[in-house]
Amino acid sequence: MIRFMVNELIYVYKNKKENMLSKLEIGDDNVVAFRWEGDFDKQAFDQAMVQFMQELESRDKMNFYFEIADLNDFDAQAVWKDLKFSIKNMDELRNKIDKIALVTNKDWISNLAEMSYKFIPDIKLKAFNFAETETARLFVQE
Repeated sequence: MIRFMVNELIYVYKNKKENMLSKLEIGDDNVVAFRWEGDFDKQAFDQAMVQFMQELESRDKMNFYFEIADLNDFDAQAVWKDLKFSIKNMDELRNKIDKIALVTNKDWISNLAEMSYKFIPDIKLKAFNFAETETARLFVQE
């Protein structure tokens, strides 16, 4: 099912506007790391999912490090789509992801993420601000 999603989103990725999601290297092959900048709308979500799903499908297990640097604007439809994806794929996410470090200076994003991941008990999510970047990286590398 997830492979179908990747194939379905290839068109979106090839016709993307500015790349909102950048892959980061943090020196640990067990950690997938990304940085988000820009608006969070439906098209940006679809583009980001292509990159995320490729990483998820290519690994048996992983930890996830995610920076949200600049979120200029967000679309409620994109947030809803993200939440639906997490619920629909909860079992696979729980089986593949152990820890998530979310780095942002926006309290509402941290609060929303921490609240959402209480419903996915097998994944440990911790939110950090940018002053705690090194601590966040260590959290997912442990």
